[in-house]
Amino acid sequence: VYTKTEQTISLHPELGGAQIAFMSGDDPESIRGPDVAAVWIDEGREVAFEAFQNAQAMLRQPGFPHQSWVTSTPAGKVQWMYQVWHPGEYELDTPLIDPDEAPGGMFRAYHAWTKDNPHGGQEQHDRMVRLYGGDRHPLARQELYGEFVLMQGQVYDTWDDSYFVKDESLWPVRKPNRIAGAIDFGFEHRAAILVGGVDHEERQYMLEEFSQAHVVTPELVEKAYQLQQKWGVQVFFCDHEDANAIAQLQHRGVRAVRANKSVGTTGDFQSGIGRVTYALNRRGLDDEQMFFVSPSCRFLRKEMANYVRAGVKDPTRQEVSEKPVQVGDDMVDCVRYFENGLWRLGWIRQPGAPRNTGGGVLTERVA
Repeated sequence: VYTKTEQTISLHPELGGAQIAFMSGDDPESIRGPDVAAVWIDEGREVAFEAFQNAQAMLRQPGFPHQSWVTSTPAGKVQWMYQVWHPGEYELDTPLIDPDEAPGGMFRAYHAWTKDNPHGGQEQHDRMVRLYGGDRHPLARQELYGEFVLMQGQVYDTWDDSYFVKDESLWPVRKPNRIAGAIDFGFEHRAAILVGGVDHEERQYMLEEFSQAHVVTPELVEKAYQLQQKWGVQVFFCDHEDANAIAQLQHRGVRAVRANKSVGTTGDFQSGIGRVTYALNRRGLDDEQMFFVSPSCRFLRKEMANYVRAGVKDPTRQEVSEKPVQVGDDMVDCVRYFENGLWRLGWIRQPGAPRNTGGGVLTERVA
């Protein structure tokens, strides 16, 4: 019997009468309390190590062989799952887990391949291999073969989750005075919305995200409207390949304009990737941090760490390309639209230009 209010399933007495409780890993502190016999964490790459630690602490119900399982696509060698299941195999400059505090017990890792899934796995594998440009690309090894890979050829190679991601209570300001957003439309792949802000010192804050597949346009429009009302978004920069969707946003009262979708390279500050790189690398007085990301922006964090160039060198690929792999890039597309938009608004000064603390709003009508 499923009880929605309690988020539990109670099995029939003839099946043992066990109770299954569902918890969210978004807040590690919420995973405390009951004594349990077993724990299962799904999508371990999406939860913090503290959530895993707290879940292990609940394994204390008497009379049972305590076990826990974590199922997930790997998230590289700098994420906690690798350090728990493969300790000592890769030397980290700043390990997440102190060796003296590593969890005890026996840990075994089982790797599964996408193509072995009898429900369309081979078709999915073949499609993704074409997108990645081969099955030995680091992303293919991670996403299709379940390997823990130290990503090479990152587009944003200065991205550091431990540096940029800070709890909102540690930000210089709790809510910046200028708010903008970005929208990347999608259905089969994820639709994405990102809301960010800029304060009077031009520090940037990634405030909230929305990312979901199979979202119809009216639902996405309503979500954008809700975020606009919540944060006071002054303008959304939108993927302009769907003019009808932009028109629906505007009809609902969402301040939506077409985004500058330029891609470019990390060294070109007139392009989207160059401007994102500039935002990440900027420092204030006394080397002050200038780019902050809310811990809740999970998809943004994951994509920034896994956004790699298509032509990464490996034993089967000799060419090197600046073009990123266009897989799982919906939120990083939003970041690119956002940064291009900030420069368009004049909220971020170009190197050597005087600071602009004004408001600046764009309006646009889509036929």
